Amino acid sequence: MVICVALNHINLALISPYINIFNVLSGLPGPIGSKGKPGINGTAGDPGVCIYPMTDPTGKSNFTIRPSIATGSFSYSLIGPINVDEGDNVTFHCAASGTPKPIVTWKRLDNQPIIMGRRKDVLVEGYTLYLPVVNRDQMGTYQCIADNGIPPQANQTFHLEVQFHPSIRIRNLKIPTFNGSSATLECEVEAYPEAIRYWERGDGRLLENGEKYRIESTIDSKSNYKTKMKLTITRINRYDYTDYYCIAKNEKTYEPVRGQLTVYEADPDLPVPVAPSDSGGIWVGARPPDYVSYESICPPAPQCPECLNQQECKYLSLALLNLIQKWDVRPYRNVKYPGYPDRTTSKLFFLHNI
Repeated sequence: MVICVALNHINLALISPYINIFNVLSGLPGPIGSKGKPGINGTAGDPGVCIYPMTDPTGKSNFTIRPSIATGSFSYSLIGPINVDEGDNVTFHCAASGTPKPIVTWKRLDNQPIIMGRRKDVLVEGYTLYLPVVNRDQMGTYQCIADNGIPPQANQTFHLEVQFHPSIRIRNLKIPTFNGSSATLECEVEAYPEAIRYWERGDGRLLENGEKYRIESTIDSKSNYKTKMKLTITRINRYDYTDYYCIAKNEKTYEPVRGQLTVYEADPDLPVPVAPSDSGGIWVGARPPDYVSYESICPPAPQCPECLNQQECKYLSLALLNLIQKWDVRPYRNVKYPGYPDRTTSKLFFLHNI
């Protein structure tokens, strides 16, 4: 009699007390299974630092390291958007390193000049770029480029967004027209974030786009905060001679900004007045702050007055040797901090009063 036992599912002691578990022999190994699917690739490691040996003109061995930026490594990297309010001070820093020390230049990716007070430069050199009292016209994407002659260059990009209350410019406040003709009203809106825009009559009626009122909005292709509002009133009659308001509101303001225009009946015996094309018009709402240079808000440090009595001044000088002579080394004692090794063998330097 043959007894087949599944060791993983049956307790041998329940089948028969005469079966010894050590006498049960294992079967022959089964065939090898098919190859499994390939696993998921691991995460990429941090890029290493490439060191290039060289010999300087004096014959001394040296090495060079291509430039890198702390947060951008060797690849294109975008930081932002960085949201600030108009009038804030903005500082960009390019933490570039390499051997020899790289030269850092800044530029705007929209090819506009960088505005720094009264200066406007396409390229600005330096590890730090200061934009004090930032203006809406300074909104854009800035890039620092680090170059030390060892390719490739390293770069870091910062996208700056400047938020501000809406403002409206009206170039033509009064629009003359005749019965049966049409009239076009225009307002130029500046706002960021983008404003909600609409038109109202003087009696408070909200105007909607249709056959009587044709409403258009055109965003300036060169900037993302300028919009031109246009209202065309067709089939003019006496009811249409009144005031109209172009209105803008965004999340930076509680009260909407309202620009007023007036449509009136022109004298048929007189030529229709035409507003000059270069008319600056009027502004409604907050205007941007004036450009401010870094030097104007952070003037150079004043020069220390010269010491007239050299005999008195010689005791005021302080050299590194003076500091070393005043140092005293003492044991740090047995102090422990969670997560850090014991500091039993370290020393502290005490500086005595001079």
